[in-house]
Amino acid sequence: MKNLFAIFILFSIISSCNWSNAPLGGDYYYLDTDEAMDIGFPDGAIIYKSQNRNVFSEILIPGDVVEVVFDDRYIIAEQMPREFEGNFRPTYFYLIHKPDGSIYGPCSSDSLAKLKRSFKIELEL
Repeated sequence: MKNLFAIFILFSIISSCNWSNAPLGGDYYYLDTDEAMDIGFPDGAIIYKSQNRNVFSEILIPGDVVEVVFDDRYIIAEQMPREFEGNFRPTYFYLIHKPDGSIYGPCSSDSLAKLKRSFKIELEL
């Protein structure tokens, strides 16, 4: 019975975790849309770099980030702007090389695929 209770508590903790202001390693963070709105960033989810969480000293991707994957060296982000012209909603991709802070993008999915091949990155969105 104790094991069942411990499993229930562990599951509750894990399921309550979300991406809000999630650390991406190396002083990089993802701030989700709800949290961004609460803090005062009306353009939606962002990726920022800071020595402290919730100190937005360097916003790297300014808004509408819809998906993020990362490892110890790279961050790949997908951005879908809410405001666009015409009937086609664009999707942009960014690649951040964490060790030196290089940012590649905005780019298309084809350009991202080329970057991933050239840097031998296996991350998938």
